[in-house]
Amino acid sequence: MSTKTVLFVDDDPFSRDIAQRAIGRLDCQYLFFQTICEVFDNIDMIEPKLVVLDLGMTGLDGVYDSQAGIEINLALRCQYRNRFPILILTGTDDPEIICKCLRSGADDYYSKSHDMTGLVKRIAAWLVVDYSAGHPQRKREATADQIEKHAATHGIVTAKDWRQVAMAQTSRNPAAEPTVPPAQRPLGDLFAWQPDSR
Repeated sequence: MSTKTVLFVDDDPFSRDIAQRAIGRLDCQYLFFQTICEVFDNIDMIEPKLVVLDLGMTGLDGVYDSQAGIEINLALRCQYRNRFPILILTGTDDPEIICKCLRSGADDYYSKSHDMTGLVKRIAAWLVVDYSAGHPQRKREATADQIEKHAATHGIVTAKDWRQVAMAQTSRNPAAEPTVPPAQRPLGDLFAWQPDSR
């Protein structure tokens, strides 16, 4: 398969339809799976460039859980280590949940409550990252630490501030250098945080 395959794991048909329309213009293949069992059966053949998990879905025990994505994330990291980056789609900007996602092995998160064009930018950015060249576990921990410190200092602030902290940490990763000249990249600086348009 293509080296730019994005694998989505989401059991909500409506969410899958939105995501499919959102990323349809990207230069990549995208595959959708409803259960983690389907993923484990196919992932070695797929060799994804990125895995996108929904936070609330059917867990490993077959029962719906609002934070099943964290459990599935842990299972993927246990089985496949740091073979590919994982992005979790959340319905919240709660820093505690975001940190749980990062500490369980996710490299990034995106709140579905925001404009889906932001998700397209986030996926496009991950598609040009040389993930194997970095130290993803160290980066995930550092990002979670930054968010926790920010929360302790400032309390509850707007959602965009959490994203700014996380993306600022990610952008310091040497592996996140662009693979094409800046003039050819329509997204601006790789992983640069953009404020919501609303």
